[in-house]
Amino acid sequence: MAARVTGGIRAAVVLFPLAAALGIGSVVSMATVSWGHAFIPWQLFWWIFVSLVVGSTTHHIAHVVKPDISTGLFDRNLFRLYTVVAILAPWKLPVLLVGFAISIWIMVAGTVQNAPVGSYWLLPLSAFLYAAIGPANVQIAERKRRCSNLTSAQKDAYDAEFLLKLYALGHRSMSKQVSLPEIRSQLKHECTPELLPDTIRRWVDRKCIETTEGDGTQRITLLENGRQICVRAEKNGMETALRDHDECLRLNDTEKAAFRDGLFRQIYELTQSLNAVPKASLRSLQTHRCTLELIDPAFRELSDLGLIDLSKWVYSLNPASKSDRYVRRPAVGLTDLGRTVIKKIDEFGTLDDALNDHNLQVQREDDRHKRCDEATGLQRIEFEYQFLLALYFTTSGDTKEVTLGDVWKRLNHECFKELTPNALRIWLDKKDIRLRRKHFTESGRLRLINKETILSLTADGRDLCTRAIILDSMQEALRERQEGHRVTNKYTISNSQVGAVGPNAKVYDNEFAQFVNATDQYPLDKLAMELAKLRKELLERAASEERTSAEQRTSAEHYRAIGDVAAAEVAASKGDRQGVWQHLAKVGTWVLDIAKEIGVSLAAEAIKTVFKAYNIPI
Repeated sequence: MAARVTGGIRAAVVLFPLAAALGIGSVVSMATVSWGHAFIPWQLFWWIFVSLVVGSTTHHIAHVVKPDISTGLFDRNLFRLYTVVAILAPWKLPVLLVGFAISIWIMVAGTVQNAPVGSYWLLPLSAFLYAAIGPANVQIAERKRRCSNLTSAQKDAYDAEFLLKLYALGHRSMSKQVSLPEIRSQLKHECTPELLPDTIRRWVDRKCIETTEGDGTQRITLLENGRQICVRAEKNGMETALRDHDECLRLNDTEKAAFRDGLFRQIYELTQSLNAVPKASLRSLQTHRCTLELIDPAFRELSDLGLIDLSKWVYSLNPASKSDRYVRRPAVGLTDLGRTVIKKIDEFGTLDDALNDHNLQVQREDDRHKRCDEATGLQRIEFEYQFLLALYFTTSGDTKEVTLGDVWKRLNHECFKELTPNALRIWLDKKDIRLRRKHFTESGRLRLINKETILSLTADGRDLCTRAIILDSMQEALRERQEGHRVTNKYTISNSQVGAVGPNAKVYDNEFAQFVNATDQYPLDKLAMELAKLRKELLERAASEERTSAEQRTSAEHYRAIGDVAAAEVAASKGDRQGVWQHLAKVGTWVLDIAKEIGVSLAAEAIKTVFKAYNIPI
């Protein structure tokens, strides 16, 4: 309002001489109209005199009340002055010529006494235009000359002032949009109309600001590059800030990757005891000269790779506020993938190499999972057999409980996790294994399993595995059990020293009688106990050899011998001396050596007696 009043007063003062001259001049002109009889050009001369007075008076007044054009350029009154000058300046000469033409026509036509007084007003009006616009034109010309003569340093200083004003108006953020009139009001430079368009274009080209149009008003947003430059400029000046910023933008990929890797390690170390670490804390810990340019792209890259979580928030004390003691601040957290990859960096050296290895493993796992999903029915059945035998060897042929993770360790199958649930259901239905009640739902369905799932063999499952090892075929063992375990070529011998049993059997020196006599000295149940102890020891050693030896054939032969020991154990527990004799004849010297080593004397003596009967070297 004050600006409008000031502008109105200035306009009234400048227009007063013209209004006064027109009033006084008209009164005098009408009072002396009769003088035109004696002197025809009287009216023309009178109005020329009035015009000179108007021009001289207006010229002096305009110089006194003119606005200060060097400052406050965007004051609305000054804009009005520019508008008035632009509109009225072209009319100065036409108004003057038309005024003289009308005055001369009046004299030629001879109607001076009858001509209206207003016909001569164009002459003082043209004088007013020349006098009133003159000072403004001079000032405008001088300002344009000054602006055109600005040096590069002065233009750079204006660019810097613009960016810093925008930084201050945006409250040091990258989100607030500032309208063009808002930032113009902060710029006091007289050459803003000439400099501002080029300044905006230069900062847009440097990707420091972004311009948008909305509601007929241009809005400017400070971008990340602009914020980085302003932060540097507050400490070291705009020239140094721009130079350092450009140098940082020219860093090669190796230097950027090294900074990113270091930041990733810091996030890992700081989140060992915390769920998330504030971004501000991470920024304050950086010592790299290009931290401003590198840290935000590094955050985004690590987030895009799925290594960190940028959606975290933490609450910290706010010393600047008495009402709100805590303030929420953006933070960074480490993802599960990030924790997995960080452990590989020490092995592979760089984050990129660690990620490549992880991605390769993920691809292999995807391929493996696809192969497992496409497993045929025959492959699934074969795994079921392997699983039950692995459980048998894990329990050392016993019915004790073990964890599923221990069983998995014995399985040399890439799809053990995918195929195990089905194998469990199969053997549960056959009642060859049992699981604790907690692994079932209330409706009796099997819950999700893991390596901590506890299971065990049943007695039927144990016997099935023993028979499968003897027959070297789980399928044959299942068939026998299904058919009632039919036994062919069975011979019953009681109180006899027959030296051979079964088709094509041969015994030397009638050692079977010696074996019977030897075993009669001890109860078969004691022999069964020693054979059970021997079987467990053999299983443990065979498993150890399988893990350390490259000879798969040797391991297979040992497992076959263990099956014969288990069969002899079953025969002894049933009182079948002939069965004990037949199965011990197949165990081999490896079993005899271990029997001697662990001190199962009765079992060792029984094996030696059988070996002598079959003339097997001891």
